[in-house]
Amino acid sequence: MESVVKQIILRLFSHADKVTSAFVHAATLGTASLHITAAGFFAVLIGVGWFWLLHKKLPRGKWIVVTLQIIAAVFIAKQAEPVLGPDSSSIIIDEFAAAPFLFLVSRPQMKSHSIISTVIILGLFGFLDHFKPLGLAMVERLPAGLGVVADDLAIALLTSTVVWSGFKLFYYTAPR
Repeated sequence: MESVVKQIILRLFSHADKVTSAFVHAATLGTASLHITAAGFFAVLIGVGWFWLLHKKLPRGKWIVVTLQIIAAVFIAKQAEPVLGPDSSSIIIDEFAAAPFLFLVSRPQMKSHSIISTVIILGLFGFLDHFKPLGLAMVERLPAGLGVVADDLAIALLTSTVVWSGFKLFYYTAPR
């Protein structure tokens, strides 16, 4: 593992193109993915925090910002893939960009998110991201950076829908 990290760092810093180097830094969230074991989870946590901040400071325009963030993530991943490899685990901007969509369906139904519900959502996202059910692994085959970002976006939407369905099922079947 350490030799792989060294190779990536050497490729990153020996690469003559400074623009590509900037894209690689953005795709790895400042090379965080090269130093942290659970880098994707770290990126999701940063993305959730970012979404919470957007929700507090920009309640009406947050989805515009998040949509632009997805578009930027696709572009950044496309530029970083030639250096880091196709759908490299070092590219974690996709998890960061998809994190707000974990709450797209479930948030309006739940009046407030507790720490427990957030942990459940993050755990379910990690589980689904690892196993990629319902043929979601095929989404990764989309060209360039689109496949990198689209699979995490689809899994975030699936996670949100599963949580919403569970909430509805529990809410309507719970004894009163």
